[in-house]
Amino acid sequence: MDTMEPRSAHLKDARLVILTDERSLVERVRAGDREALGAIFAGYAASLYSYAHRFTRSRPQAEELVHDVFVRVWEIRAQWRVESVGAYLHGAVRRRALNYLRHQATEDAWQRDHANALGGEPAVADSPEDRVLAHDLAAAATKALERLTPKCREAYVLHRQHHLSYAEIATVLGVTPKTVEMQISRALKALRALLAGYLALVIVIGR
Repeated sequence: MDTMEPRSAHLKDARLVILTDERSLVERVRAGDREALGAIFAGYAASLYSYAHRFTRSRPQAEELVHDVFVRVWEIRAQWRVESVGAYLHGAVRRRALNYLRHQATEDAWQRDHANALGGEPAVADSPEDRVLAHDLAAAATKALERLTPKCREAYVLHRQHHLSYAEIATVLGVTPKTVEMQISRALKALRALLAGYLALVIVIGR
C-alpha cells in the first residue's frame, strides 16, 4: 500500500468522489480494480490516520494499522460488501487499534510480572451479577439501536462507538455538522425512550 499515500492537493476532490460515487468504487474494488481502492484510500487516509493515532499515540503505528486495513480489504475484495465505506473503514481501524492496545497491555503486564513476580495485586473482577446485568443491558441497547433510522444509527455509531467528531462524521456522510448534531440528538432521545424501562429494572436489581 506504499503507493497509496494521499496527496493533500487532491484530497478535497478525492473526498468528493468518495461521497458521490462510493457504490461504484466498491463494485470496482470487488472486480479487482486497484485504482478504485487507491481512490478510496486517498479520500479517507488522512481521517483514518488521525483516528488511529488517538489510540496508538504513534504516527508510524497508526499508519501501519490503516495500511493493514486496506491490505485486508484487497484480500477480501470479492466478498467486500458495505453500506458505508467511511463507517466500515473507521470501524476496521478501531478494531485493529484496540487489538494492538490489548497486545501492548498483555506485553506490559508480562514484563511487570517477569521483573517482579511478587509485585502488584490482582485486579478485582466484577461480580457475576454485575457481568450478567452488563451483558443484558448491552443486548437491549443493541436491539434499541437497530430500531433507529439508518441515518441516525450511522451517525450515532460513528460518534459513540468510533469516537468521530461531528465534523468528521459530516465528511464521512456528506452532510453538514449541524445535520449530524440533529441526527445524534434524535438517536439519543429515541434510545433513552426505548431503554427507559430496562434501565429502571437494572437499577432496582443492581441495588
